[in-house]
Formats: sequence, structure tokens, C-alpha cells
Amino acid sequence: MDIKQFLKEKAVQLNSDFNDVPAWIFEAVEEYNKSMLKDKYHLVKWPESQPFMDALWFDEEAFMAVGLEEETGPAAYFIPAGRANEFNSH
Repeated sequence: MDIKQFLKEKAVQLNSDFNDVPAWIFEAVEEYNKSMLKDKYHLVKWPESQPFMDALWFDEEAFMAVGLEEETGPAAYFIPAGRANEFNSH
């Protein structure tokens, strides 16, 4: 589903006019981004993130969970799903 379709559906759910974007856009985009991320990345908290940090691909492919420190603690990273699955299969 593309973002425009997702936002139209969200507007219907919230009984909002699609053109009344400011009332609901941030919530809808955040929800959409989370749904897209969960299929492509795994959130890995520290200390479980440490072995990933030593991998050659880590600096280019993983990214820190900035702004989520209260929920995740320090050094939590979004790891590409394929890399996480590869690591877990060893």
C-alpha cells in the first residue's frame, strides 16, 4: 500500500476530511513508518546489539534508535531484518 492510500484510509478511520491534514497526519505517518520498519528492521537493545556493532556492515546498514531511549535504553539499534536473521541462524 502506498502512503497516499494509507493516509486516505486513516482519514476515514478518524472521521476526518482528507484535506484536513494537520489534525491527524503526524500520527498516521508515524504508524505507517512503524509498520514499514517492522518488516525491514529489528529493534535490538543493548547488550544484544553489541555483537552486531562488531560486524563490517554495521556502520552503513544499522541505525541507532534515537529518541526511543526511555523505551529501549542506551545503544539500541535498528538492524536490517536479513542481517538479524542471518546472525540468529549461526
